[in-house]
Amino acid sequence: MVVEAEEVRAGARITIGGVTLVPVVRTVAYCHGIRGSIAGFGVKEVVGVVVLSADGKRAISVSGEEVPVESFAEQVPEVARPLSGRDAGKRATGSDGDAQDCGREPL
Repeated sequence: MVVEAEEVRAGARITIGGVTLVPVVRTVAYCHGIRGSIAGFGVKEVVGVVVLSADGKRAISVSGEEVPVESFAEQVPEVARPLSGRDAGKRATGSDGDAQDCGREPL
């Protein structure tokens, strides 16, 4: 018997200078029985990134090609939502003491 589970979801968003990057992550877990034992393994990989900015939304696959945002939005509804007010104005201080946008928060 072989069992496979797959999930595609948004990773932790990263905001830098008014541009928010949302990784789209695919996780697959496999498990099967072998002569009274159980073996399992999994894979977690980024399949693309959604870029949110004042200019709009763009989606980029890991191969570097721009793809329709809808292709990821069908799998991960969070990427279809606009940025919420909680993302505005997040600031952090860099090692040089200058304030920088770099909020990192799950969707």
